[in-house]
Amino acid sequence: MATSGTTTWTLSGDEIVTQAFQRLGITGVEGDTITNANLEFGTTILNSIMKNWAVDTLHLFTRTEGVLFLDQDVNTYSLSNASTSAKACLLTDAIITTTNAAEAAAQTSITVTSSTGMATSDNVGIVLDTLDIHWSTISSVTDSTTIVIADALPSAAADGNNVYTFTNRITRPMRIFNMRRVTGTSADTNGTDELVLGHLSHERYFNITSKLEGGEPNSWYYDPQQTTGKLYLYPTPDDCSVYIRFTYDRPMEDFVTGTDNADLPVEWIEPLIMNLMAKIAITPAYQVDIQRAQFIYAEAEKLRQQVLGFDAEQMSVQFVPDLYNEN
Repeated sequence: MATSGTTTWTLSGDEIVTQAFQRLGITGVEGDTITNANLEFGTTILNSIMKNWAVDTLHLFTRTEGVLFLDQDVNTYSLSNASTSAKACLLTDAIITTTNAAEAAAQTSITVTSSTGMATSDNVGIVLDTLDIHWSTISSVTDSTTIVIADALPSAAADGNNVYTFTNRITRPMRIFNMRRVTGTSADTNGTDELVLGHLSHERYFNITSKLEGGEPNSWYYDPQQTTGKLYLYPTPDDCSVYIRFTYDRPMEDFVTGTDNADLPVEWIEPLIMNLMAKIAITPAYQVDIQRAQFIYAEAEKLRQQVLGFDAEQMSVQFVPDLYNEN
């Protein structure tokens, strides 16, 4: 017998909620339709579980690569998808190239090494000869080496200066794991030099007495806050031809409509259903037997721990002899 050849099965938010109520016997599996009240209640709990699981552990599937483009003489960066936040995007969204001709002040038509991947309305930053950066948007992509920007250059940009473009800002990082200062014109590590920045605690960063000292950043501190994260760099950047690559933990997406799929690998669907059942079972309005509720909770926790064990980075362990132990 042939197999299906597909591995795309999943469940939507409404289907997950319906499964939970059906397994509890609150909604029958044949003919009964889940009420809107139960559907709304279940979806609320579902989103609550997802928010809680986001801080429960480090999920490999939410670990993401980002790029931060620096501002001259600015050491504090707001990280969110708001239009007023810092110029930070997904690595996959970043396009980094160079000017392919000297561009004078007041210029709007910019010659670049390659315009591949650029589109109208994308954010575009051009490093000036002052080592500051001029941000605008792309009005049009004329050809494979020419773009037109909405706001003219305020000063000159020499041939070979970095040009950055991206479409969307990142959502607020839950955690930042590491940051690397990059010199070069590639958005990946090929052909570039990366230097790992030191991670400072809140106390160590704010105890620095000369935070406005200029230079290439070598240290960072991140405060996730509630809706907009705050990233602090030291020393204060003075050269925008350098940019930052970083690894971070993104928030898991909400269930907004009933057809939204879970922002989880499919292996998490069964634990999600069981944990939703456990939350519903302890709700007094549904009058689930206490012993059954306890059994459901135990099964839900077992499944959660099982999938957490799978959602872990595979790493080797090295044992090194203590050559200096005289005993």
